[in-house]
Amino acid sequence: MRFGAATCESFHSIDLAWLHQRGMLKSWNSTRLTWSWGGEKTGSINILVQPDGLRLRYSFTADSGEKVGIKELVPFVHTATQFGGRRQWLTCIECGWGCRKLYGGRYFRCWQCRGLKYASQSEDPAQRHASRRQDREPDARHVEGHHQGRLGVPAEAPSHALVDLSAAARSV
Repeated sequence: MRFGAATCESFHSIDLAWLHQRGMLKSWNSTRLTWSWGGEKTGSINILVQPDGLRLRYSFTADSGEKVGIKELVPFVHTATQFGGRRQWLTCIECGWGCRKLYGGRYFRCWQCRGLKYASQSEDPAQRHASRRQDREPDARHVEGHHQGRLGVPAEAPSHALVDLSAAARSV
């Protein structure tokens, strides 16, 4: 891999599909994402889902050492799908493009505005093959979402593994 090229994988990200899969995109739900690396917390963000987008609330430490609070709305944009539905995207506040993931820094923006590349773009074929094999193994990086119900009222955690017991019983 080329040295000095910042990669998407090295930045905190907000992934719309990840939030959707965990039932965290219902209007007025409040979620706190916490990122960690090797067991150490590396960042967190509060997200309030509004009908028109995600309200982000977080802070970062400026070069001067001062803590700076950020509150911004990342609007949703929708595109038509092939069979009459619609797909939801996050709008990059800087360029206006719809995207699935936003990457952190002082502000959460798309990979292009952040100047990032995917790690695989800088790998030779042998490295890419090894990386794919490694991606199937558990990683030291971890994202955790603390789900809350409407307007911050605690809710039951979303189910992560549903098993159709009737199908299992039929196969016995």
